[in-house]
Amino acid sequence: VLNQPFSVLKDYLARSSIGIHSMWNEHFGIGVVEMLAAGLVTIAHDSGGPRADIIGPGHPGEAGSILETGFLASTEEEYASKMHYVLTGMGDDEIASLRKAARLSSMKFDDAEFDGRFLELFLKHTKEFNCSSSGTVESGKGRGRKEAKAETVLGNGGAAPRTSSRSRSRSKAKQS
Repeated sequence: VLNQPFSVLKDYLARSSIGIHSMWNEHFGIGVVEMLAAGLVTIAHDSGGPRADIIGPGHPGEAGSILETGFLASTEEEYASKMHYVLTGMGDDEIASLRKAARLSSMKFDDAEFDGRFLELFLKHTKEFNCSSSGTVESGKGRGRKEAKAETVLGNGGAAPRTSSRSRSRSKAKQS
């Protein structure tokens, strides 16, 4: 399926059993995530985002086991071998477990999950700074003390905090 409306893509995904993604070194691979979300047994290229972030151990299964979310392959032979295994070597229960793990794993890429995780990491990293109630951020790390005015958490459109003119003056004075 190439360059089709999302409704057509959803129809194909609903009728499919296996999803194949063969692009080498895909930066992320939203198509792979869409296949997982649809519950397809997914075989993706063993490189880039699919290998680093998407395909692999998923959620804990029964008795604490970790369920795989799909398969990775690099060569034509590996793709063929994985497809053959899925079609002839996997039992119904194993396929059902993999599909469930794939769907659950795809949820980590949900917008709400991303937003929550981004804010969590942002707040974690800003704990390295001493923040006053006026919004001044001071860092004791590095050679000299630095100050920057933070307009609130991402209140300046997501841009990095701007350095105040007072701290620029201090920096120039220290350099003299």
